[in-house]
Amino acid sequence: MMKLSKGWMTTFLLIGLLAGGLLVGAILSGVPGRAAAAPATQVEEPDAADEADEAAPANTGITADEARAIVGAAYPDATILEVEFDRAGDVTLFEAELDNGMDVRVDATTGDILDTETRDAD
Repeated sequence: MMKLSKGWMTTFLLIGLLAGGLLVGAILSGVPGRAAAAPATQVEEPDAADEADEAAPANTGITADEARAIVGAAYPDATILEVEFDRAGDVTLFEAELDNGMDVRVDATTGDILDTETRDAD
């Protein structure tokens, strides 16, 4: 049996911990590849008829929890205060309110981040 020095054993241990941490992080994020910066796509503003919050229909492509995970991966330094289902014209979406004053809109069909905006101070 070959004997390894303490330096090599420490190196192997650190590499193993790093690889394991990266693997666990990817698994826990639940949405690898969706943490890209928000695209510049704009969605029309909802009119008065669209303003009322409603429950998400069962046939959306993603759930509110999945929308929360997508926004959390894209904005890891912010806390998500609330996620609501909404409609903007023909687009069904989830709107996430963050503690940093941002609102992030996620397409309820595709899970893509549609846009972000800064809330006005109330």
